[in-house]
Amino acid sequence: MGWSFRKSKSVGPFRFNFSKSGIGMSFGVKGARISVNKRGTFVNLGANGIYYRQRIDSPGNSVREEVPEIKPSQNFNHTISTADVEKVTDVDSRSFIKELEEKSKRFEFFIPFGVLISIFIFFWGISYLNEVVRTVESSKDVFTIAHRKVNIREMPSKNSTVIYRAQEFEKFDRAGTDTIEWARVFVKRNPDQIGFVHSSMGAFSKEIANHSEFTRVEDYPVLKFLFAILVICLIGWCVFLYRFDKKRKTLELHYTMDDATRELYESFLSYFKDFSSSKKIWQNLHRQDVSDSKYHAGATQLVSRIPVGGIYTHRLPSTFLKTNVKVPCIKLKGIELYFFPERIILKRGLKFGAMFYRNITISNNMSKFVEEESLPSDATVIDYTWKYLNKNGGPDRRFSNNRQIPICLYSEYAFESDSGLNEVITTSKTGGMDGFSKFIDIIADFQRTLNLN
Repeated sequence: MGWSFRKSKSVGPFRFNFSKSGIGMSFGVKGARISVNKRGTFVNLGANGIYYRQRIDSPGNSVREEVPEIKPSQNFNHTISTADVEKVTDVDSRSFIKELEEKSKRFEFFIPFGVLISIFIFFWGISYLNEVVRTVESSKDVFTIAHRKVNIREMPSKNSTVIYRAQEFEKFDRAGTDTIEWARVFVKRNPDQIGFVHSSMGAFSKEIANHSEFTRVEDYPVLKFLFAILVICLIGWCVFLYRFDKKRKTLELHYTMDDATRELYESFLSYFKDFSSSKKIWQNLHRQDVSDSKYHAGATQLVSRIPVGGIYTHRLPSTFLKTNVKVPCIKLKGIELYFFPERIILKRGLKFGAMFYRNITISNNMSKFVEEESLPSDATVIDYTWKYLNKNGGPDRRFSNNRQIPICLYSEYAFESDSGLNEVITTSKTGGMDGFSKFIDIIADFQRTLNLN
């Protein structure tokens, strides 16, 4: 039986909770509250009946029958890259990121002092048990023939019947006590048959008849039992170190949502899944103006792009970060973006950054792209051009390998913030990220409302 008591004291938007398990602190406005205690961080999403109530068109309805008006692109000539993640982090996320980095950098004992040492001790123990500690050998007398074609007789007499003709260097085992001038041996063709060979036809010598080796565990069977106990202890040691590391390094992030908020978050995940279904998704790395567009299929800008490194419906920035919700992730070159319910976490190497959605701006733009690579099956082709153009826009006949190239309508999404977030993602499917980006905008608007109160 246990007991507990709880007292609360409010100071402005902050609430302090006192209980037997310790002191916790929660903060937030109108039902959106984050609580921190020894067990981890707890996030309550909801606003006393005020939820995200903005309509988002279904991603399946994003196909356009007519080509929308294309906004003229700005004349960029720069590398598209996010600043240092430490600088990107907003004020509200600094303590969380600090704790995440501190726990991620803590030394892990499990692998070097648990697994590796246990493996070494295990194989050392196997080697120790199977080490040869005793050798037993037995010898026998062997008669070696020293002449060519020597007769082995039935009885020790030159007049006795010849039962076998031996060749030079053949060997025969001694069969018992010799007689005068005759050696008693076993005949090879029949080991049970005994014959006699004159002593002058060869000589006896000693040879090893049997060689036996005995290991330590064969001499001391109790070592098997002791080794089994050692293995159990090593397993227990590894389990202890694993749990010890997990306790030291794990940061728990628990989300509590009311029914309406959970339903909206499921929609958030659904829109991300729709975005990930786009046949091609690229990361824009660099944008450069073109001085002579006729040598670039009429393009006015060159965009350096690469396929995104990975898109995951659930992936966490650290193996020691535990949460009870799914976290979508986009892996880009040099940086990873993790979309938590209330904020985005950035990871670059062992460095982390984070910002609430209210500090992020996602702008989308329809762009014409001269596609010289393989054409995605979901791409919208709006026109064709030639790889090399003449002044009137027709094909330049000076180039024998001149070919027609499709002009596709792609969707570009720029993730930006005042603190230095700058990433551009392009989808081959028009409007491929519309639902997901709009949902983030809704969360951002809601957070700004809370921030104003």
